[in-house]
Amino acid sequence: MVWDQAVAGSNPVAPTKAKKLAINSEFFLFIFLFGQQFVGAFLGQLLFGTWGPILADTAIIPSILGAMVLLAIFWKRGS
Repeated sequence: MVWDQAVAGSNPVAPTKAKKLAINSEFFLFIFLFGQQFVGAFLGQLLFGTWGPILADTAIIPSILGAMVLLAIFWKRGS
């Protein structure tokens, strides 16, 4: 079976590696974006305090403002 695939020119390993690379890329992108939310919430509470409604020990309004500050800093202009 392996010899038939090698003679036919198809490589059964390449698609598997490419698929794993795509999954890893998506995973790291998810972790990066999810991490930015926490940094934005931390920054917002650090700058604006802990006033307003609180959900799961996180002040919602300062967290949103912190996320907006983070976007204003790191947003690519012209995209």
